[in-house]
Amino acid sequence: MNRNEFERDWNEIKGEIRIKWNKFTSEDIARVNGKYEQFMNQLQKKYSFSREEANREIENWHKSHQKKETHKNYPQLPSEQKPSDLQAHEALLHEDTDSIYPYEPPKEDEKDKKRKPI
Repeated sequence: MNRNEFERDWNEIKGEIRIKWNKFTSEDIARVNGKYEQFMNQLQKKYSFSREEANREIENWHKSHQKKETHKNYPQLPSEQKPSDLQAHEALLHEDTDSIYPYEPPKEDEKDKKRKPI
Protein backbone atom coordinates (compact mmCIF):
# COMPACT_ATOMS: atom_id res chain seq x y z
CA MET A 1 0.00 0.00 0.00
CA ASN A 2 1.53 3.25 -1.02
CA ARG A 3 1.12 6.66 0.56
CA ASN A 4 -1.57 7.79 -1.91
CA GLU A 5 -3.73 4.69 -1.39
CA PHE A 6 -3.38 5.00 2.37
CA GLU A 7 -4.38 8.65 2.45
CA ARG A 8 -7.17 8.21 -0.12
CA ASP A 9 -8.74 5.23 1.69
CA TRP A 10 -8.16 6.47 5.24
CA ASN A 11 -11.83 6.71 6.22
CA GLU A 12 -12.47 3.12 5.10
CA ILE A 13 -9.39 1.57 6.69
CA LYS A 14 -8.96 3.39 10.00
CA GLY A 15 -11.31 1.03 11.87
CA GLU A 16 -9.58 -2.00 10.42
CA ILE A 17 -6.21 -0.55 11.42
CA ARG A 18 -7.38 -0.40 15.04
CA ILE A 19 -8.41 -4.05 14.82
CA LYS A 20 -5.13 -5.19 13.24
CA TRP A 21 -2.85 -3.08 15.44
CA ASN A 22 -4.79 -2.93 18.69
CA LYS A 23 -2.20 -0.85 20.51
CA PHE A 24 -3.53 2.15 18.59
CA THR A 25 -6.01 4.18 20.60
CA SER A 26 -8.72 6.41 19.18
CA GLU A 27 -6.49 9.36 20.04
CA ASP A 28 -3.65 7.82 18.01
CA ILE A 29 -5.99 7.32 15.05
CA ALA A 30 -7.18 10.93 15.33
CA ARG A 31 -3.58 12.10 15.50
CA VAL A 32 -2.62 10.12 12.39
CA ASN A 33 -5.66 11.52 10.54
CA GLY A 34 -4.77 9.79 7.26
CA LYS A 35 -1.14 10.86 7.14
CA TYR A 36 1.01 7.95 6.03
CA GLU A 37 4.27 9.16 7.60
CA GLN A 38 2.54 9.82 10.91
CA PHE A 39 1.09 6.30 10.84
CA MET A 40 4.48 4.77 10.02
CA ASN A 41 6.09 6.64 12.93
CA GLN A 42 3.36 5.55 15.35
CA LEU A 43 3.57 1.93 14.14
CA GLN A 44 7.33 1.90 14.66
CA LYS A 45 7.02 3.48 18.09
CA LYS A 46 4.17 1.33 19.45
CA TYR A 47 5.48 -2.01 18.16
CA SER A 48 9.24 -1.32 18.20
CA PHE A 49 9.43 -1.98 14.45
CA SER A 50 12.19 -0.84 12.19
CA ARG A 51 11.10 1.14 9.14
CA GLU A 52 11.42 -2.01 7.00
CA GLU A 53 9.39 -4.10 9.46
CA ALA A 54 6.66 -1.47 9.54
CA ASN A 55 6.56 -1.43 5.72
CA ARG A 56 6.38 -5.22 5.64
CA GLU A 57 3.55 -5.23 8.20
CA ILE A 58 1.55 -2.74 6.17
CA GLU A 59 2.13 -4.63 2.92
CA ASN A 60 1.10 -7.97 4.48
CA TRP A 61 -2.02 -6.40 5.96
CA HIS A 62 -2.83 -4.72 2.65
CA LYS A 63 -2.52 -8.02 0.76
CA SER A 64 -4.88 -9.78 3.16
CA HIS A 65 -7.23 -6.78 3.06
CA GLN A 66 -7.35 -6.94 -0.75
CA LYS A 67 -8.28 -10.64 -0.62
CA LYS A 68 -11.25 -9.81 1.61
CA GLU A 69 -12.34 -7.06 -0.78
CA THR A 70 -12.26 -9.37 -3.81
CA HIS A 71 -14.58 -11.85 -2.04
CA LYS A 72 -17.15 -9.09 -1.65
CA ASN A 73 -17.29 -8.68 -5.42
CA TYR A 74 -18.12 -12.28 -6.30
CA PRO A 75 -20.22 -12.70 -9.45
CA GLN A 76 -23.97 -13.01 -9.13
CA LEU A 77 -25.56 -16.29 -10.16
CA PRO A 78 -28.24 -16.13 -12.83
CA SER A 79 -31.70 -16.28 -11.25
CA GLU A 80 -32.42 -19.77 -12.59
CA GLN A 81 -29.44 -21.10 -10.62
CA LYS A 82 -30.34 -19.46 -7.32
CA PRO A 83 -31.85 -21.59 -4.58
CA SER A 84 -35.57 -21.10 -4.13
CA ASP A 85 -35.24 -19.65 -0.61
CA LEU A 86 -32.94 -16.98 -2.00
CA GLN A 87 -35.45 -16.25 -4.75
CA ALA A 88 -38.17 -15.92 -2.13
CA HIS A 89 -36.03 -13.56 -0.09
CA GLU A 90 -35.26 -11.40 -3.12
CA ALA A 91 -38.92 -11.34 -4.09
CA LEU A 92 -39.83 -10.10 -0.62
CA LEU A 93 -37.22 -7.40 -0.88
CA HIS A 94 -38.72 -6.28 -4.17
CA GLU A 95 -42.29 -6.87 -2.97
CA ASP A 96 -42.90 -9.32 -5.79
CA THR A 97 -44.58 -11.93 -3.66
CA ASP A 98 -47.23 -12.90 -6.22
CA SER A 99 -44.79 -15.03 -8.16
CA ILE A 100 -43.87 -17.02 -5.06
CA TYR A 101 -46.99 -16.85 -2.93
CA PRO A 102 -50.05 -16.90 -5.20
CA TYR A 103 -53.05 -14.99 -3.91
CA GLU A 104 -55.73 -17.02 -2.22
CA PRO A 105 -58.93 -15.23 -1.28
CA PRO A 106 -59.91 -15.54 2.37
CA LYS A 107 -62.29 -18.37 3.11
CA GLU A 108 -65.75 -17.44 4.19
CA ASP A 109 -66.73 -18.46 7.67
CA GLU A 110 -69.99 -20.31 8.18
CA LYS A 111 -71.12 -17.42 10.39
CA ASP A 112 -70.63 -14.95 7.51
CA LYS A 113 -72.82 -17.04 5.21
CA LYS A 114 -75.70 -17.10 7.73
CA ARG A 115 -75.64 -13.38 8.45
CA LYS A 116 -78.43 -11.37 7.00
CA PRO A 117 -77.85 -7.93 5.51
CA ILE A 118 -79.05 -5.01 7.57
